Amino acid sequence: MLLKYALEAVERAGIAIEEGPPSVRLLIEIGEILYIQGSWDEAAERFEQAASLAAKKGYAEGQARALRQTGRPYRRRGDWARAETALKKAITLYRKTGDTAGETEALLQSGNIRFEQGRYEDAEKTLRKALKAGEKSKSDRLTGDIVLSLGVIRHVKGQDEDAIDRFTESLAHFETLGDTRRIGQACHNLGIAYAGQGKWDRAGLMYERALEIARQNGDWAMVGVIYLYRGEMQANLSDVTMAMGYAQRALEIFERLRDPLGQADTYRLLGRIAGLKTAWTLAEDLLDESERLQQQHGSRLGLAEVDEFRAWVYERQRDPHRALELYGRTLTAYEELQTLQNVRRVREAIQHFQET
Repeated sequence: MLLKYALEAVERAGIAIEEGPPSVRLLIEIGEILYIQGSWDEAAERFEQAASLAAKKGYAEGQARALRQTGRPYRRRGDWARAETALKKAITLYRKTGDTAGETEALLQSGNIRFEQGRYEDAEKTLRKALKAGEKSKSDRLTGDIVLSLGVIRHVKGQDEDAIDRFTESLAHFETLGDTRRIGQACHNLGIAYAGQGKWDRAGLMYERALEIARQNGDWAMVGVIYLYRGEMQANLSDVTMAMGYAQRALEIFERLRDPLGQADTYRLLGRIAGLKTAWTLAEDLLDESERLQQQHGSRLGLAEVDEFRAWVYERQRDPHRALELYGRTLTAYEELQTLQNVRRVREAIQHFQET
């Protein structure tokens, strides 16, 4: 906060920030603080200002770092094209300056963006490039980040034991560093993997540890994500009251942060909770809103998940024609995305539905 106030005081005094590398670094640091606080538009503005100033002064290192950081708020807004454009420019500059650590960071972000678009093969290839580029730096942080992301891909593909191994490996790297924020991320992902295996007690412990760290760090975006996943876990246990409490808290945070994809995922959860309460019209309305936001931001996986829960609602309403039609469409989408865990779950749902 002190950096933000310092910049605001300078701007109020009418002093232009044009002094080269120190000013570029200051703008980037302010942008990083704003990003962590969830002020993504302001963060993007600072990063863009830093990149422009660095280009004007011929400060390639600062320009590359600013461009890489610009990709972060674009990514949170679901603006994939602008995020990837910024990262490609950053990678080119990092290679010119011989900054392998910076190149690795940019490749990691690029891989994560491809993952969020459902481009899993591209994501894994990019992350492996990042791992190779980062070998020279021998950085626990970078290795931990990349291994964590590879674990997420393994989880989505239904390879949970491999995912847990990778999350555990990343956690060891982060604990060596004493990096609490990343420790929290690794714990959160372990929670997701354990929940996927139905190991609810282990999942709950990991979520609680991650939540405590996120709160201590003031990382409200992460707090919202953890509430969302806790809500989904409680919905799996048919605990409507707890699921609703977590979902409402998640939605409040995502609305405050203006995170449309976080809101979309929470509306999907709320639609499921409404279905558990047999509030069919409300369930349809909530799933419609989730679908609208997922379509707006091009989330293929999110749209498939909405279809899956819409099929589940029709199944509970004993509407076999619409339920099977949507389950079939969902299965095709998951197969195209190669999300094997989801494929397995929907196949089991179809088989169970046809047997009853």
